[in-house]
Amino acid sequence: MKLRASAPGKLLLLGEYAVLEGAPALVMAVDRRAVAELTTSNDGCSIFAPEVHPEPVAFTLADDGTPLWRDTEVASRFVLVAQVMRVLTARGLMPATSFRLRLDSAAFFQHTTGDDGAAPAKLGLGSSAAMTTALASVLVAGAGHVAQLEDRSAWLSTLLQIHRVFQGGRGSGVDVAAAVFGGVIRYRLDQDTPRVTPLTWPTQLQRFWVWSGQSASTSQFLTTLEAWHARQPEAYARHMAELTAIAEAGARAATDGNAVDLRHALAAAGAALHKLGEASKIPIFSAAHRRIGDVVEIAGGSYKPCGAGGGDLGLAVAGDAATAASVRAALAAAAHVVLGLGVDGTGLVIEDVSRG
Repeated sequence: MKLRASAPGKLLLLGEYAVLEGAPALVMAVDRRAVAELTTSNDGCSIFAPEVHPEPVAFTLADDGTPLWRDTEVASRFVLVAQVMRVLTARGLMPATSFRLRLDSAAFFQHTTGDDGAAPAKLGLGSSAAMTTALASVLVAGAGHVAQLEDRSAWLSTLLQIHRVFQGGRGSGVDVAAAVFGGVIRYRLDQDTPRVTPLTWPTQLQRFWVWSGQSASTSQFLTTLEAWHARQPEAYARHMAELTAIAEAGARAATDGNAVDLRHALAAAGAALHKLGEASKIPIFSAAHRRIGDVVEIAGGSYKPCGAGGGDLGLAVAGDAATAASVRAALAAAAHVVLGLGVDGTGLVIEDVSRG
């Protein structure tokens, strides 16, 4: 038996930081996929994840589902894998027989030309959430529990528990929701219960995804934010209230298909994120984001970082075709990289590829 599960990455459109406080977020599942393949085996368990380790690695499973690596030096590289297997074991959802795994997350990296030996840069598309979704799903399917995956809302709740532990208890889960459901969605945490509503992006509001040229660490930014929250609770509350109001307005506009109000909300979110960064000393608007933003705004568009900021990708929007053409030309003239990222409308996919 050979099974394949894949799940898309994400781009956060609106709701950064405030989503942690219960504000709505708008997120787009992006057409870059994490892939996990499981093949039954008579030769013990092994895993091959070329973006993590260049060679296949053999392992056995402890009673609690923890992988026991024959090469202990690589254990730290497979922390996510171990977390997935422990949770599934506790729930009785792991395969009872040996298997080989192959994990592929190459689509989540920006490969540059040249021969300087530099490692590919991570784009910030939610690779760990997409891989958590794909890996857990293919293991559950391999164990014969496909019915567990049919209720996507219930399966999302399980995946959130796995991924939050991997993230040290942080994170809203918006990236996991995008991986499971696909499309453009409105996401909100209601007393820790995820609420997902499909949306349609207004076609007249054109968007561009611009690579900042550097990867960013969301976990580091969240640690800094928590420390600032503890020191300045009133300032934190003011900034979160502003970001929440903007996210609420943007979510209403997206639900109504109101391109004008949605563009205004995106522009306001960019300004509010800049103020949050200045107050908390988090470099949300890095120098690269500021340069890109200047180019976009001079050309008549609006710009904001996606997600935690500090690097990764930014979102440029234009309200009509003429402005969009001006924005694209200006970005090209300034040698900024616009990535051709589209919407993944499918979300989690599981296939039996035994005959493939």
